Amino acid sequence: MKKPNILVLFVDQLRKDAIGAYGNTQVITPALDSLAADSTVFTQHFCSFPVCTPSRYSFLSGLYTHQHGCWTNHSTLSSEYETFPRILLKNGYRTQAVGKMHFTPTYLDVGFQHMCLSEQDGNGRFEDDYHAHLMRHNLVDGIDVIDQRSEYRVNAKPGYFDSFGVEVSDLPEQYHSTAWVTDQALQRLESWEDEGECMMISYIKPHHPFDPSSRFVELYKNREIDLLSGYTEEVPAVDLGYNKGYFDNTKLSAEAAKEMTKYYYASITQIDEGIQQILDLLKRKGLYDSTLILFTADHGDYLGFHHMALKQNHMYDPVLHIPLFIKYPGKEGGVCTSLSDNTQVASAIIAALGGDCFIGNHLPLADEREYVLAMNRQVVEGSERTCYAVRSKRYKLLVMGPMENSRLFDLYADPLELEDVSRLSEYSQVLQSMQSFLVNCILFDYPFKNRYEPNAGVVVKTKEETDRQRKALQCYYQQKIVH
Repeated sequence: MKKPNILVLFVDQLRKDAIGAYGNTQVITPALDSLAADSTVFTQHFCSFPVCTPSRYSFLSGLYTHQHGCWTNHSTLSSEYETFPRILLKNGYRTQAVGKMHFTPTYLDVGFQHMCLSEQDGNGRFEDDYHAHLMRHNLVDGIDVIDQRSEYRVNAKPGYFDSFGVEVSDLPEQYHSTAWVTDQALQRLESWEDEGECMMISYIKPHHPFDPSSRFVELYKNREIDLLSGYTEEVPAVDLGYNKGYFDNTKLSAEAAKEMTKYYYASITQIDEGIQQILDLLKRKGLYDSTLILFTADHGDYLGFHHMALKQNHMYDPVLHIPLFIKYPGKEGGVCTSLSDNTQVASAIIAALGGDCFIGNHLPLADEREYVLAMNRQVVEGSERTCYAVRSKRYKLLVMGPMENSRLFDLYADPLELEDVSRLSEYSQVLQSMQSFLVNCILFDYPFKNRYEPNAGVVVKTKEETDRQRKALQCYYQQKIVH
């Protein structure tokens, strides 16, 4: 039986409603819209942690953050936890990763045999293939490094802060990270056989700074750009007191939010053009129809919601609600309205290939869930606490630790998540049900995973000494007890 090929197209900080396939008529995404037409489109899909690395580890392992234990962008997924690329590798697949992985260490082994990386945060940008490529050509991604590295950000020009990181790329288009990721992916896809191939292609963008190449900005020059739903005239007090923002959210005018949205869309269109090249190559090789192709993101962006930019605040829908569509070999496209989160995807990939080795959250993507779960870790009232979000199709519960710091939103009546109804008697049963779900999830349904690392580093004795003693004692007991 053939092993169907698998292509994962992954982007950073893309909210669900910024693609044409989800109803946005102003963004230009013909390749993604065409792929979505051939795919099962999931309309109620959410990330389980609205920060890059923890969310990516959940995507790979099927584990919630409290299970895999990686709470920040500088954390390491234990080698004891299975991932879908690791399972595929064990089952004869050739596994490759191209682009942004956001791991610590940079080339962490999660099951990819070959990795060609373009990183952005932390030391990854000093260790990856992309930035070495720029250095060989005497180039530097100045806009990006100022945005991402604090030692350079302090010297940013005032216009950077006023625009919320909006600027035309300072690199020739062929050296932009999006173009580089596409080019590296195309080179590797050229060698694909008709079975047993798995590649994850992960773009840095549309993550801030919003610096697309000039050609893609020009596409939006004369296009009217509306604010996405949820913009308010000022930052609500409950949000402003929680986190002022990576930029000063109080200074985000409607015009600045529109300009940020335009450059965000231009970044998405630049990715879309690269994805078109990738899909065209698969079609030329006769592999498109037989390949499982999955498109998703790690988290979203406020993009003006509640007068805020980026993602450093409460877990409102724009940062949790992400795109997911999957083109299954031999199946027509369709729509799935079931609630799902990114801990379910790893097992879904294995299941779609007819495998019986499931990892993490086994619940099928199409199964109807009453609630999905997300979490984050933030400083609340001067101390770091774990915060939770529980969402049904109608209601959203936010808990900022402890449980009495709960807010409840009726999304049918209040889709902008502005009116807390947690203290209204008519919602008391809903509140209790969602709080009980949260408690049961953490205590019983999704418990902490057992860590077992027999080869972890030790002191006093070397590994060889330990091995010798263990074998000697095993023989000793065998002699004394059995005989």
